[in-house]
Amino acid sequence: MGFADFESRIRQQFPEDWQQFLSCLENEPATSIRWNQRKNLSHPKNPIPWASHGEYLDHRPAFTFDPSFHLGRYYVQESSSMFIDYVLKKVKKELSLDRVLDLCAAPGGKSTLALDHLDSDQFLIANEMIPQRNIVLRENMTKWGYPNFLITENKPADFKALTRYFDCILLDAPCSGEGLFRKDKNARKEWSLGIANMCSERQYDIFKSIWPCLKEGGVLIYSTCTFNPAENELLLEKLLDDGFEFETVDIELPSPWDIDIVKTKRIMGYRFLPHKVKGEGFFCSILRKKGFYTKHDFKASKNHINPWLSRHLSLEKLIGYSTYKFKNSLFLAPSRLLDELTTLSKNLYLKQIGIEVALFKGLEIEPQQGLVLLNHQMHGFPIHPLSLEEAIAYLSHDNLNAHLSSGFHLMMHDTLMLGLARMEKDKLLNFYPSGWKIRTKKPS
Repeated sequence: MGFADFESRIRQQFPEDWQQFLSCLENEPATSIRWNQRKNLSHPKNPIPWASHGEYLDHRPAFTFDPSFHLGRYYVQESSSMFIDYVLKKVKKELSLDRVLDLCAAPGGKSTLALDHLDSDQFLIANEMIPQRNIVLRENMTKWGYPNFLITENKPADFKALTRYFDCILLDAPCSGEGLFRKDKNARKEWSLGIANMCSERQYDIFKSIWPCLKEGGVLIYSTCTFNPAENELLLEKLLDDGFEFETVDIELPSPWDIDIVKTKRIMGYRFLPHKVKGEGFFCSILRKKGFYTKHDFKASKNHINPWLSRHLSLEKLIGYSTYKFKNSLFLAPSRLLDELTTLSKNLYLKQIGIEVALFKGLEIEPQQGLVLLNHQMHGFPIHPLSLEEAIAYLSHDNLNAHLSSGFHLMMHDTLMLGLARMEKDKLLNFYPSGWKIRTKKPS
């Protein structure tokens, strides 16, 4: 039966406006982006009401051929899911975001959003258990350019040793994907009642595994991109029935936003319906764990910056950060995060600690793309300006006809630092990561 079963449930779930709901699934989805507040000072022209730096676009441009996209000046993100920005603003008023976990983090939209809310001495653990998706997560987090994170590749159960460790957990649970039916037509073909039921069971297991890791009084932000009550409010009711102690938090919403408030006997949540809001399907509920919240009592962290890095970046920008050698690379991360690596490494499979800024090659230290993406004024590299066409060629690893002095050069387009290249024996070596390069040709 497939999609017919979905339509049947929608008729029952939304008896007054099911026709509007189903017909809107045939419309084109909106395109939206979220600006990186540390790399962009302009204000959104067509703002998304619940996202401080979110913006609707009039059309979907060719992001691939925009250098700003590759440098993390903005992130292409579905507008409804940016609601987490509004939620985190409210959460920060009640607790400190010293340690945050994004459990199912790839491709990185909610993780980069969470980074926007962290102070320099706070950090996020972004976890993705699927290796190929973890690679994409690492790329997007590095491009965002704020090194207050650790990336792990673990199953939810692997976190069990970190009891009462996190102040806040983001659980964007794997779901049946009903909210993507307009955006992804294949999602309709893959949907079935059996899959929806299986998702609900998996969400229960994930929640059960990670719940002990949340501090008393801490907050778990539960979200899905489905309309299915069994994966949303009814799942949370079942968790209460089974003895998990929490209350859902009521956050005030301006009425013009047209976000549905979902209420059961004990659960409150927020639902985005595509025929009411300019966005796709999304559900979110804020769960506060029972108990008294206490802030962490941290010892003062010692900072250590590798002398090589201090030659290329201002030390004033590096207060509160330290460098760390990991897998033959030099990473920059908050000193407080590095203080806790011993504990974390005993229990988790670490994939990236902050941002990679250099690679050790024998006695030589080679700068890496992460150094450029930090968006700090860089020293020690002569600048080579590129036209837009040349910038696209650089990001594509195409040949650049340039006769430069030997050594590293900073490739720039207008005011954008694109990356590094090295002139060696009359050959220009491109240091933009080959795994990130543009692989399609720009239409003429």
